[in-house]
Amino acid sequence: IHYNSPRSRGPFVVVNCAAIPRDLMESEFFGHEKGSFTGAHARKIGKFEQADGGTIFLDEIGELNLDLQAKLLRALQEGEITRVGGNDTIEFSARVISATNRDVVTLIREGDFREDLYYRLFQFPLPLPPLRERGQDVVLLSNYFFREYCKANPEFKSKKISTHAQRAIASYSWPGNVRELKSAIERAILLSDGEEIAAQDLMISDRPVISPWAERMTLAEAATSNSNGSQHDSGETSTPETNGKSTEPSIALGDAPEDIVSLDTLKQRAVERAYRLCDGNVDRAAVELGIGRATMYRLLKKYKMSD
Repeated sequence: IHYNSPRSRGPFVVVNCAAIPRDLMESEFFGHEKGSFTGAHARKIGKFEQADGGTIFLDEIGELNLDLQAKLLRALQEGEITRVGGNDTIEFSARVISATNRDVVTLIREGDFREDLYYRLFQFPLPLPPLRERGQDVVLLSNYFFREYCKANPEFKSKKISTHAQRAIASYSWPGNVRELKSAIERAILLSDGEEIAAQDLMISDRPVISPWAERMTLAEAATSNSNGSQHDSGETSTPETNGKSTEPSIALGDAPEDIVSLDTLKQRAVERAYRLCDGNVDRAAVELGIGRATMYRLLKKYKMSD
């Protein structure tokens, strides 16, 4: 869009909203003056100022907090910004392109995204279908990634993709979309023994290695499942006593019913279980445990579950 527009000679500025700490977002977007906050040793030009005369791409815009959404809305409406700690109003002219993989309408209903900002940005929507629904795009993209990797690594320039591998690429569902395709091509180049990349070098299968979040059990469900499974594995048969009353399953905290387990041991078991059930995803495990990301990393290090 940028390079085929009248603004093509202007700057193209990319902002990954999900990668910026929340307390630095405003400074990143609009810049700051020297001394405006601790660590502001010099004036900084923000992304919108940098994009003046060109295009700014706001990736993962669904991650913006509500305070910054309000300031972004004003900047888009007025075409002007004010640096953090400054008084001067700075005009800018830039095309704004935004993207997100989240359901913005749902975010609006939940109060996490401003409706007025949504309508301000929703001028010309371009839905991007998953790679599996884009026909021959997958073949074109695979050839592009192959050429680019071989260009950057000339020692592989004699390699080529076999016909069988091309069929495998075209028939695979690519749940990880373009990122998975790029990784598979580069991995195949490295793993292939001969000059022709075979289908098995791609290491792809329609049986997903990682199940989608929606299909996974919650930690509570998994804990119940594991508890039930451990009873069957031990060869014991538990018969609930009804006697007209509902009974609740007991929770075994130690090796024997009368054991008392320390809180630290319980914490370690909770961390181990969350880390395992979340397939090693630290952020997800931290959310499920209700703790911060930094705390999760500290506990993993303490219990020697991560390098």
